[in-house]
Amino acid sequence: MADYLERTVQIVTNDGKIIVGKLRGIDDKTNCLLQNCEERVFSMNKDMESIPLGVYIIRGDSIACIGEVDVDAESAIEVEKIRAPPLKPIIHVAF
Repeated sequence: MADYLERTVQIVTNDGKIIVGKLRGIDDKTNCLLQNCEERVFSMNKDMESIPLGVYIIRGDSIACIGEVDVDAESAIEVEKIRAPPLKPIIHVAF
């Protein structure tokens, strides 16, 4: 994770949110501090909605997936025109 510091990352949370921003800090619990971040909300009926969040902290135990964004590749596509069904949240089932 330290290799991602100061780079743009995309985080998918356990409840299906997609957060994109510059990773400014992490700790031993994988809590992440993001700067200049936005939440991307996808829908099948309309274009992607981008909600600016500014500086944002995401708890490590709520992160399902994290990865670096290829900024050059992303700028070559019209991300805001993408339509997709929203991600479903993770449901924990007790056995």
